[in-house]
Amino acid sequence: MGETNLTHFSPSYNNSCKVVTGPDSMTTPNSGSLATRETMERLGVMESMNPKLHDPRKSACINYPLADLVRLKIQMLAQGYTDDDDVTVLRQDPALRISKDSRRSLTPLEADNVLPSQSTISRSVEIMSGEQNQQALREAIVQVAVRRRDEFCSPLVYMDMDSVHIKAHGNQPGARRNGHQKDKTFHALFALCAERGDMLGGVVRPGNVHTAHGAEEFARDMVELIEREGGGRPIVRADAGFSSDRILRSLEKHGIRYLMRLPSNPVLKDMAGPYLKRMAEGESRCYDMEREAKSWDGPRRVVLVVVQNPHKLFPDSFWLVTNLDPKYYKPEDLLAAYRRRGKAEGHIGEFKDVLRPSLSSCDRPKTSYGGRALESLVEKKQIDGVHPHNETLFLFNLLAYQVVHAGRCLVEEGTRKGWSIRRFRERFLLAASRVVRRSRYVYFVMSSSAAPYWNTLWQRFDRLRWVGG
Repeated sequence: MGETNLTHFSPSYNNSCKVVTGPDSMTTPNSGSLATRETMERLGVMESMNPKLHDPRKSACINYPLADLVRLKIQMLAQGYTDDDDVTVLRQDPALRISKDSRRSLTPLEADNVLPSQSTISRSVEIMSGEQNQQALREAIVQVAVRRRDEFCSPLVYMDMDSVHIKAHGNQPGARRNGHQKDKTFHALFALCAERGDMLGGVVRPGNVHTAHGAEEFARDMVELIEREGGGRPIVRADAGFSSDRILRSLEKHGIRYLMRLPSNPVLKDMAGPYLKRMAEGESRCYDMEREAKSWDGPRRVVLVVVQNPHKLFPDSFWLVTNLDPKYYKPEDLLAAYRRRGKAEGHIGEFKDVLRPSLSSCDRPKTSYGGRALESLVEKKQIDGVHPHNETLFLFNLLAYQVVHAGRCLVEEGTRKGWSIRRFRERFLLAASRVVRRSRYVYFVMSSSAAPYWNTLWQRFDRLRWVGG
C-alpha cells in the first residue's frame, strides 16, 4: 500500500485512531461472491445455460463473454447491488473480478481485466431480453430448485401460485395504479415451493390487473417446465383468488392436479351451517363433499374445513376445492397440505425485502445516432405492455434469490438454526477480507468472526450433487 495513496481520518473522541483508505485491490467487502460463484458451479447454472444463450454481438468486438456478464449480474444482485451503475465503484474489486470470470489462474486480476462498465451491463440486459435468452433464465430458475439435493431427493410435490405488487420506479410501461396501492406498481405473479422456499418462476404484469390474470397459461407452462426439467408433475396450490371456473377447467383439461381455496359466498355459508357446532379450542374437522356450482360444468370435490378459534362462540369455516383422488388424499391431509402454503407469502416477502427488485426500464426517446436509425440487438416481446427489460430483471432477481437460498440452506443445516436471507447476506456474503497476492496465488484473509460460517458452508458444498452432462 503506497503512502501516496493514503488518506487519514481521526475521530474526535480518540486521535490515536486512524481511518486509512487506499487502493481497492488490497481489500474487498464482497468476499461472499466467491461462495456465490461456487454455489453456481456446484449447481451447474452457467454450464446448462450457456449453450442456450444467443449473443448477437460480433465476436471480434467482444471483451466480456455473455456468460460472464450474466454471472456478474446474478452476483451483484446477490450482494445487494441493484443498480447497474454500482459497477462503476466496483470495477477494481478483486473478489468480483475473480468470481465472474470464466478464466482461471490470476488472469482476472491483471490490470486491464477490470469489471465491465455500466453501459456494458445494461446492454447485456437488453441481449438477455430476447425470447430465447429469457427462456434460458426461466429454465435455470427451475433447474436450481430441481438440482438442490441438500433439501430433497424427490420430485417437487406442490407448486404455489401467488401474486404481489412491486413498486415501479419512474413512468414505466405497464406500471398502473391499483385500488389498494398508493403508488404505481407492477402486479407480479410468482410460482414457488413453499415447503422448501424455492422460487420456480414468475411474470411481471400491469399493476391494475386481477390476481388471476393470465394464471391458467402461467400455471400450465410452469408445470410442463418443471416436469421437463426432472422435477415431476407438481400439484398447483393457490388461494381463493385463483379458484375461478375458467382456471379450474384449464387445469383439468391439461391433466394438472390442484388444491385451492374457494371464495366465500352465501351458498357456501348456508351449506356449512349444519356443521358449525362448538368444539374444543384449536380443534378442526374436515368434511368431504361433492358440489356442482351454477357456474361449473360439472361436480367437483370440495372439502369443508371447520376450525374452532379461541374466544369465539361458534367455529369458523372455509372450503377447499380439488381434483385429487380421495382414495390417496384424505380431507385431513388436504388441510395440512393447504396450511403449508402459508410459508409462500413469507418467502415472497423476503424476496421483496432483501432482493428489492428495481424495475425501471423504458424505451429511450432517442431513435437515431449520427443519422443512422438505432436497431435493437435482439427481437423482444412485450407481455401485457410490460417492458421486456423489466421482465428480464425480474427473472435475474429470481435466479439470484435461488442461488443465495441454496447457500442459506446449507448454512442452516450446519448451524442447526434458522437464517434469513438478509442475515445470510450481512454475515456471510458481505464479509470483508484483506487480499494478499503471493507468487501464483491470491489469498483472501477473512476475519475470525466470519471463518466459522465459511467453514460450515464449504464443508457442505458436496450436498449439491449436480452432475453435468
